Amino acid sequence: MISPGLFQAGQHLRSKMNTNSVICKTVAIIICAIGIILVYFGLSHMDPPNVVFVSLGIFAIIAGGMIGLGMKITRIEGGPVAVEFELLPSIVKPGQVRPLNANQIRQRHEYVASKGESVPGADAPPFRILEESIPLKSLPSADPTTPMYMLDQHFRILDWNYAFNLAFDRSMAGMLGITVLEWVYLLENYQEVIDHGLATFSGNNTPRFDIETIKFKSEKYGLISGTKRAYQVPADDGSCAGWLITIEPVFSEQHISYQFLKDLFANLRKSLIWSEYALSYDNVLNNTQVYPQLLATMTGESGEITDIPKDVKVLDMGAGTGNITRRLLADKERLIVAMENNPIMLSFLRHRCADQIRYDDQGNGVMIVKQDITSLIGISDNYFDFVIMNNVLYSLDEKSATSCLNEVYRVLKPQGEVRISGPQKKTNLKKLFTRIKKEIKDQGRFSKEMEEDFNHVKMINENYLSPMLYKWTVNDLTKMVIDTGFSEIVFSTDKAYAGQAMIVCARK
Repeated sequence: MISPGLFQAGQHLRSKMNTNSVICKTVAIIICAIGIILVYFGLSHMDPPNVVFVSLGIFAIIAGGMIGLGMKITRIEGGPVAVEFELLPSIVKPGQVRPLNANQIRQRHEYVASKGESVPGADAPPFRILEESIPLKSLPSADPTTPMYMLDQHFRILDWNYAFNLAFDRSMAGMLGITVLEWVYLLENYQEVIDHGLATFSGNNTPRFDIETIKFKSEKYGLISGTKRAYQVPADDGSCAGWLITIEPVFSEQHISYQFLKDLFANLRKSLIWSEYALSYDNVLNNTQVYPQLLATMTGESGEITDIPKDVKVLDMGAGTGNITRRLLADKERLIVAMENNPIMLSFLRHRCADQIRYDDQGNGVMIVKQDITSLIGISDNYFDFVIMNNVLYSLDEKSATSCLNEVYRVLKPQGEVRISGPQKKTNLKKLFTRIKKEIKDQGRFSKEMEEDFNHVKMINENYLSPMLYKWTVNDLTKMVIDTGFSEIVFSTDKAYAGQAMIVCARK
């Protein structure tokens, strides 16, 4: 019996037997021919046309076509004859798993049986979801709403996710490589946590799993009581390489839990937009004249602003994929700290600067730091000679932008300089992208791939970034900088980037 699934293009219609392609194609041709005859006879030789004949003919044509695409028949010894339809690989929808036929399944069972021992999972009892209690919540989760962080084997902080960053007030920012004990001090029940750690991990005792309760008082979400689960991550040799920690947060009221999720989804959405943007914008912007000109102005190479001297420390805030950082690294006497929070941009940044990455500030090169730019925790006062924010500040809301500028002021040395570029209230995206497209075409680089990237960058700006673009005039930004405490505006313009961006430079 032929399955009704025959009519679902892209689906596999499967049974226990198959045949060779010659028979398959022969059968297909015969069935299609019969179908054509039935349709022709039903329409041309009957008055009125016979619906039954026409319907049978159409069915036969479709069936023959599907069979021709991939029906296989193979006789299994001692078994009944059955039919399997299988579309060609090029027609199979992405994500579909090609099913195993009876022969393949039997071969795999025989292989397992030949091992003569219990293969993990082979003797597992049938799973009955209503009868068994599996502690799924105690297992590591890929759910982005679950706060997580990672430690190395010495309990030093390696990484954390967006959910953790949000729920716990960005409290690990600036703590990369620092012992987790520094974070534990921020907990309301830090004494219990320290005592528990002492009892559980003292000496040579290294459990594979640990669970405890933590309490944290968030400025936005109030008291959070979380079930913390730590999972040992093994190295290739079986030793302890580090720890994956998940926290199941419980908020004091349900509406706070909903607010946390709303805030988290907004953060994740924004991060994904920047990640998607990173896949295309370098190819587009770096093949123009206006974007490199903007970068040259920011670094002082164009002569409009004082050149950034050698032997200085520069913070590239919101470094993105590293366009400014690479320019600054051309002078090998500088130390650049490139700060970025987006994981995709961080990946590109590390790749682009791989030849000059360093892990301390005792020399020249670039230190790459994963951190939110609204808080520069872990950076000393009066540390940098220059801070550069290229197309970054506009992405923050008013409150966060103020916090960011306050932090910039704090970490700059006396007489240090901040350089800020970004869109303005009069920014005209249509004019900007017309200019960008013309410049790429004039260089003969507007290939099909370039056109796809160009349309992608344009779409993201128009559909997702535009609500953030038209915040401030050059006078607004100047006032914000002066209100922060900067003593002098050393340069400002609203004519940058083909007249669609502004630059403000100020001295502490």
